[in-house]
Amino acid sequence: IYGYHFVQSFSPDDHLTPEQVHEIGLKTMKEYLGSSAEFIIATHTDKPHLHNHIVLNATDPLTLNKFHQNKNDLERLKEISDNISKEYGCKIIVRPEQKLGNSHKNYLVYLAQNSYRKEIKNKLEFLMNHSHTWEDFKTKARALNLKVDDTKKYTTYLLEGSEQTKKIRDRSLKNDKFLKENLKERIE
Repeated sequence: IYGYHFVQSFSPDDHLTPEQVHEIGLKTMKEYLGSSAEFIIATHTDKPHLHNHIVLNATDPLTLNKFHQNKNDLERLKEISDNISKEYGCKIIVRPEQKLGNSHKNYLVYLAQNSYRKEIKNKLEFLMNHSHTWEDFKTKARALNLKVDDTKKYTTYLLEGSEQTKKIRDRSLKNDKFLKENLKERIE
């Protein structure tokens, strides 16, 4: 990696001059990087919205170390850009991740609500060890409220009586042992 490319865009409703847009980009990068990094800012006026293209040299000219950026660094850059833009009276667009409030906690809630795959896998494991034929497998699956549909191209599973709304294909269980042909082979 020789460089990093960032785009900093502004709403036409902000009524900024190209000089102001360039200044916002310059202040943003100086606050983000300090004085040791090299970057170029090209302010574009070719669209209704003014925007900066910022290219950052991946090698620090003083230390010769490579620039590394993680997700937290990128979020910090966005915050700096937003704060400086607010000083110029710009509209700040709320990014989708801010609207959703993505967090580890929300992810765990999502997993809990969509844990059907795990439950289906557990039932399939049980059925593999306690069935003698494919028909026996399907009969016992019904007793466990697991609907098995093998009439189409893919075998699908649905937990009856649960909040699961979409059938899950055998191949989407991310383990070849749950494919119909492998299940049948193991059972028989």
